[in-house]
Order: sequence, then structure tokens, then C-alpha cells
Amino acid sequence: MAGPGRDRRLIAALAGLGALVAGCAMPPAPPTSKGQAEILFLWGVGGRNRLDTVNETLVKDMIGDPPLVVRFSLNDREKSRIVALADSLGFFDLPVNVVPPDTMGYRTIQTPCSEYMLRISVGARIHTSSWTTCDQTPCDECDRAESLGRLLSQFIESRPAFKRLPVPRGGYM
Repeated sequence: MAGPGRDRRLIAALAGLGALVAGCAMPPAPPTSKGQAEILFLWGVGGRNRLDTVNETLVKDMIGDPPLVVRFSLNDREKSRIVALADSLGFFDLPVNVVPPDTMGYRTIQTPCSEYMLRISVGARIHTSSWTTCDQTPCDECDRAESLGRLLSQFIESRPAFKRLPVPRGGYM
């Protein structure tokens, strides 16, 4: 037998289901949540340099010597700047592996070259892309990814904590 209490529960359940469906149809929130951004960034030859904001560590490739691991953190403002930069360059729309299209039938390869991997997590929104500067074939997505990688590297390397680290001996050929 249906009563007024059961009807109210049914209406409430349908309203909740409607809100859930409407919530699923909404686009993901933009990556601006303050203090929630986490970044994992690998860069350099072989991607051997590594910034990890979850563990607050920086691994610096010392080339001929073992890598140097130090405490290195970014504050919420710095993380927000990186996320805003990534958003403005279309990072969240890049494919997982950014590679130039094969339009010419040949590739121009440079060695040594830098390899990058960037994962940005903002709330439930997570995106990872990898790219390299090895392939010199023109590519818009590659240029955007390389631009982001260079700016992130410069941002990290300009910090006083990074500048205090020893300089690697030797180089890659």
C-alpha cells in the first residue's frame, strides 16, 4: 500500500538521482582549486631530474655521480601559477604521448635531447603527458608541451634552493 511517507521518499530518491545525473553531465571543474594541486615533473636527458610535490622532493641528475635527492617544496601560490600556466597552454588537452605527426616521411633527430613527463592532479582532475625534444619535426602540440617544460624547468631552477645545489660534473654527448 502506498502512503504519503512512501511517496515523499520516492520523490526524494528521484530528485537525488536527477541531481546525480545532472552532476555527471557537468564539465570538470577548472584546475584552480587552491592548495589541492600536486605535480610530478621529470625533465632533462632521460627525464632524470624529478620534482615531486607529494613527497616534497627534488632529484637532480648529477650526470657522472649518483643523483642528488633533496627536500624541495612548492607553496600553494606557486602550484597555482604552474596549474594556470598549464591550463593556458592547453596542457589538459594534450595527448598522453605528445609526438609529431609523420607528414614528411623522415625524422630529424637530435641527441642528446631532453625528455619530459608532467602529471598534474587538481582534485579529481588528473592529466599526464610525456614528450621529448629529440624529434625536431614541426608540431604545434609539441611546441606547447616543450614551452611548458622549459618554463617549469626555469621556474624550478631559478629558486634559491635549487641554485644552492652543486653543479653536475661532465655532460651528455
